Amino acid sequence: SLIMEAARRIDEWECLRQKISTMSAVFVATTEQLPEGSEPVAVRLVAFLDGSRDVEALVEDSHFSSYEVASALMGMLDAQQCRAAEISELTSGADQCIESSQPARAARLLEQALSMGADDPALRKKLADVCVQQGEKEKAAIHLSVLGDELAAAGKDVEATETYEQIVALLPRHVSAHEKLAKIAVNAGNSEKAIKHYVSLVQ
Repeated sequence: SLIMEAARRIDEWECLRQKISTMSAVFVATTEQLPEGSEPVAVRLVAFLDGSRDVEALVEDSHFSSYEVASALMGMLDAQQCRAAEISELTSGADQCIESSQPARAARLLEQALSMGADDPALRKKLADVCVQQGEKEKAAIHLSVLGDELAAAGKDVEATETYEQIVALLPRHVSAHEKLAKIAVNAGNSEKAIKHYVSLVQ
């Protein structure tokens, strides 16, 4: 009956959520072609599992429902026909998205890579650039601030200054960036530049 089918799907959906907990999860195929008789959804998905699409993008590109995509992915995971993407695959996938003018997808992949422990200044800078492309200045400023702090902590004041100045270019009244630029200027003995940034804080 319809009620029993609905109940079955609810139970199955809970199982799917345990294995595929987020729409930002990214998977890569471990085979180029599935065995004969495989589920049609899985057959279509296998060509898309190259590290350039998260689950949300798979739903968009395959034109299947979230439930169908998640169900197919769970079956493929159980059959070891796909696996979770590694950091290098995520960054490569993000580059593909950038080249194909899909900054939103690129941002999600780069955020996923950072969440998995990738600590590469170039990666964070790339994410900030992608955020700027999408008009997300505040988000870009967050990533640039983290990058600037890392550079400053490493004693790379020139690079840190350039990074904080990028924040100010995006958000002219960004208090933290002006404060950090002023501090670097003071340490460098450039009182005129330091005053300029302190004045910006009270204007």
